[in-house]
Amino acid sequence: MIGYVDLQGTEPRRRELGYVIGDSTRWRQGFGTQAARAGLTHAFAQAGLTSIWAEALTTNTASVRILQTLGMTEIAPGPDTSHRRFEIHRSARNSLP
Repeated sequence: MIGYVDLQGTEPRRRELGYVIGDSTRWRQGFGTQAARAGLTHAFAQAGLTSIWAEALTTNTASVRILQTLGMTEIAPGPDTSHRRFEIHRSARNSLP
């Protein structure tokens, strides 16, 4: 196992996307993007969710880039200035290439 992806929350149609690629020797190989994309695919295609949100540390530029690459839109700062918050809706995901 090199990492994981999860969908956290209790709202009926909305969850928080999380992903971790553990060992730093695995970073910058596309695994984070693949894991996050798989999470979105599962959320919208199998779990029937309509909205996914995620947070990334402002200093974690790789994670911010992953969320942007997946088509997530920055919606607001996180709970403090050290985080950035992103969101994507199923309708937007379906229109991505």
